[in-house]
Amino acid sequence: MNKLIKIGLLALAFCMPTHPPSAVAQEASPSPTPTIPDKEAVFDQKIIDTALHEAGVTKQVQYESPRVKEYVETTDQEADEYYQDGWCNAFVSWVMKKNGYEFASLNSLDQIGYFYHQVAEPKIGDVILLAGHITLYFGKATLPGFDGAILILGGNQAHAVNVLPIQSSLVQGYYEPIKAPPGWSPSRHLSNSSMNSYNRIDDKGYIKEILEKAVAIPTY
Repeated sequence: MNKLIKIGLLALAFCMPTHPPSAVAQEASPSPTPTIPDKEAVFDQKIIDTALHEAGVTKQVQYESPRVKEYVETTDQEADEYYQDGWCNAFVSWVMKKNGYEFASLNSLDQIGYFYHQVAEPKIGDVILLAGHITLYFGKATLPGFDGAILILGGNQAHAVNVLPIQSSLVQGYYEPIKAPPGWSPSRHLSNSSMNSYNRIDDKGYIKEILEKAVAIPTY
């Protein structure tokens, strides 16, 4: 098993919830920074470091999480992304903001396309769009039952910040972050009609089931 797969599985084991969430979700504690093997290019190690440091943060509907509220409020997201449990984009945006990159202030496909540059081949730390989810690319993996598996590092993946395996065929696009110029802040490139189109990233539907099943994969 190569070093990257071991890293992903260790992170997955660390991030899997072991008990029901409390009324206030526990915050992340500092976690070790893995060494990414040279055979997969890394876009920006600081993106990975920042995201992994949040591993274990959880948030479900009807439960509070001060940390997730910070992701939402400091990146100019809509309040329903917190209260209705659609915080995957808030997490990615928070990670990008922490490291000086542009980010989307709405979890809409129409909005996200303005702030990331689409690429054919991903680097570790690039953004991934799935149907109903936005996350970060964390490398390739070889796992039973997952043809062409990749690891994704993100928030609101089965209600937590964690590393999960998915089939690469589910990916709708890989995107490279764009450095934010001095004084930059996100604008909203959405009309009222597109806001009403429900073309939003909210982790609902079949992708939610896929992420929840991925959490249950044995790590031994």
